[in-house]
Amino acid sequence: MTTWVRFLTLTSTLLVAVQGAPTPVSWQSVAQKLMAPCCWSESVAVHRSEAAEEMRAGIRAMLAEGKSEREILDFYVAQYGERILMEPRGGKAVLVQTVPIAVAIAGACALTYALFRMRRRTEKPVYAGPLPGISDEEF
Repeated sequence: MTTWVRFLTLTSTLLVAVQGAPTPVSWQSVAQKLMAPCCWSESVAVHRSEAAEEMRAGIRAMLAEGKSEREILDFYVAQYGERILMEPRGGKAVLVQTVPIAVAIAGACALTYALFRMRRRTEKPVYAGPLPGISDEEF
Protein backbone atom coordinates (compact mmCIF):
# COMPACT_ATOMS: atom_id res chain seq x y z
CA MET A 1 0.00 0.00 0.00
CA THR A 2 2.82 2.41 0.72
CA THR A 3 4.19 2.04 -2.81
CA TRP A 4 0.83 3.16 -4.20
CA VAL A 5 0.80 6.15 -1.87
CA ARG A 6 4.30 7.10 -2.96
CA PHE A 7 3.35 6.63 -6.60
CA LEU A 8 0.24 8.80 -6.28
CA THR A 9 2.17 11.47 -4.38
CA LEU A 10 4.88 11.54 -7.02
CA THR A 11 2.44 11.71 -9.94
CA SER A 12 0.37 14.44 -8.31
CA THR A 13 3.55 16.43 -7.61
CA LEU A 14 4.62 16.05 -11.23
CA LEU A 15 1.19 17.09 -12.50
CA VAL A 16 1.22 20.19 -10.34
CA ALA A 17 4.74 21.05 -11.56
CA VAL A 18 3.76 20.56 -15.20
CA GLN A 19 0.62 22.68 -14.81
CA GLY A 20 2.70 25.54 -13.47
CA ALA A 21 1.37 25.80 -9.98
CA PRO A 22 2.60 28.92 -8.24
CA THR A 23 5.67 28.31 -6.16
CA PRO A 24 5.82 29.90 -2.75
CA VAL A 25 7.72 33.17 -2.79
CA SER A 26 10.00 34.13 0.05
CA TRP A 27 10.21 37.71 1.25
CA GLN A 28 13.96 37.65 0.64
CA SER A 29 13.60 36.94 -3.08
CA VAL A 30 11.23 39.90 -3.41
CA ALA A 31 13.41 42.15 -1.24
CA GLN A 32 16.45 41.34 -3.42
CA LYS A 33 14.63 42.86 -6.39
CA LEU A 34 13.88 46.18 -4.66
CA MET A 35 16.28 49.03 -3.91
CA ALA A 36 16.25 50.83 -0.56
CA PRO A 37 14.53 54.21 -1.13
CA CYS A 38 16.55 56.08 1.48
CA CYS A 39 19.89 56.15 -0.34
CA TRP A 40 19.32 54.07 -3.51
CA SER A 41 22.53 52.07 -2.99
CA GLU A 42 21.59 48.55 -1.78
CA SER A 43 18.73 46.10 -1.99
CA VAL A 44 16.07 46.11 0.69
CA ALA A 45 17.14 42.60 1.73
CA VAL A 46 20.54 43.75 3.06
CA HIS A 47 20.17 47.47 3.70
CA ARG A 48 20.08 48.60 7.32
CA SER A 49 17.76 51.55 7.54
CA GLU A 50 14.33 52.33 8.88
CA ALA A 51 12.86 52.63 5.39
CA ALA A 52 14.24 49.24 4.36
CA GLU A 53 12.91 47.64 7.55
CA GLU A 54 9.45 49.08 6.83
CA MET A 55 9.59 47.72 3.29
CA ARG A 56 10.61 44.26 4.53
CA ALA A 57 7.67 44.29 6.96
CA GLY A 58 5.36 45.40 4.13
CA ILE A 59 6.62 42.63 1.86
CA ARG A 60 6.03 40.03 4.59
CA ALA A 61 2.53 41.38 5.21
CA MET A 62 1.62 41.33 1.50
CA LEU A 63 2.91 37.78 1.12
CA ALA A 64 0.83 36.76 4.16
CA GLU A 65 -2.21 38.26 2.41
CA GLY A 66 -1.50 36.00 -0.55
CA LYS A 67 -0.24 38.58 -3.03
CA SER A 68 2.12 37.45 -5.75
CA GLU A 69 5.65 38.71 -6.32
CA ARG A 70 4.53 40.69 -9.36
CA GLU A 71 1.75 42.42 -7.40
CA ILE A 72 4.21 43.41 -4.66
CA LEU A 73 6.73 44.76 -7.17
CA ASP A 74 3.96 46.67 -9.00
CA PHE A 75 2.84 48.18 -5.69
CA TYR A 76 6.31 49.55 -4.94
CA VAL A 77 6.82 50.71 -8.53
CA ALA A 78 3.56 52.65 -8.28
CA GLN A 79 4.71 54.17 -4.99
CA TYR A 80 8.36 55.01 -5.84
CA GLY A 81 8.66 54.68 -9.63
CA GLU A 82 10.81 52.38 -11.78
CA ARG A 83 13.92 53.45 -9.88
CA ILE A 84 12.95 51.19 -6.98
CA LEU A 85 13.72 48.07 -9.04
CA MET A 86 17.25 46.66 -8.88
CA GLU A 87 16.98 45.62 -12.54
CA PRO A 88 14.85 47.65 -14.95
CA ARG A 89 11.98 46.03 -16.81
CA GLY A 90 11.50 45.52 -20.52
CA GLY A 91 13.63 47.28 -23.11
CA LYS A 92 15.60 49.17 -20.51
CA ALA A 93 16.99 45.91 -19.17
CA VAL A 94 18.29 44.94 -22.60
CA LEU A 95 19.78 48.41 -23.02
CA VAL A 96 21.48 48.31 -19.62
CA GLN A 97 23.00 44.91 -20.34
CA THR A 98 24.13 45.46 -23.96
CA VAL A 99 25.46 49.03 -24.00
CA PRO A 100 28.45 48.40 -21.68
CA ILE A 101 29.47 45.37 -23.73
CA ALA A 102 29.16 47.29 -26.99
CA VAL A 103 31.19 50.21 -25.60
CA ALA A 104 33.91 47.83 -24.36
CA ILE A 105 34.15 46.14 -27.78
CA ALA A 106 34.26 49.48 -29.61
CA GLY A 107 36.96 50.74 -27.24
CA ALA A 108 39.06 47.62 -27.75
CA CYS A 109 38.73 47.98 -31.54
CA ALA A 110 39.69 51.67 -31.42
CA LEU A 111 42.70 50.96 -29.21
CA THR A 112 43.88 48.15 -31.50
CA TYR A 113 43.50 50.37 -34.56
CA ALA A 114 45.41 53.23 -32.90
CA LEU A 115 48.25 50.94 -31.81
CA PHE A 116 48.64 49.47 -35.30
CA ARG A 117 48.65 52.95 -36.86
CA MET A 118 51.28 54.18 -34.40
CA ARG A 119 53.47 51.16 -35.11
CA ARG A 120 53.20 51.65 -38.86
CA ARG A 121 54.01 55.36 -38.72
CA THR A 122 57.38 55.01 -37.05
CA GLU A 123 59.76 55.93 -39.83
CA LYS A 124 63.31 54.75 -40.06
CA PRO A 125 65.84 57.57 -40.33
CA VAL A 126 66.98 58.12 -43.87
CA TYR A 127 70.58 59.23 -44.53
CA ALA A 128 70.46 62.14 -46.95
CA GLY A 129 74.16 62.80 -47.08
CA PRO A 130 76.28 65.48 -45.38
CA LEU A 131 74.64 68.67 -44.23
CA PRO A 132 75.16 71.61 -46.55
CA GLY A 133 77.95 73.98 -45.52
CA ILE A 134 79.65 71.53 -43.17
CA SER A 135 82.68 69.62 -44.28
CA ASP A 136 83.45 66.09 -43.23
CA GLU A 137 86.53 67.26 -41.26
CA GLU A 138 84.41 69.40 -38.93
CA PHE A 139 82.54 66.38 -37.81
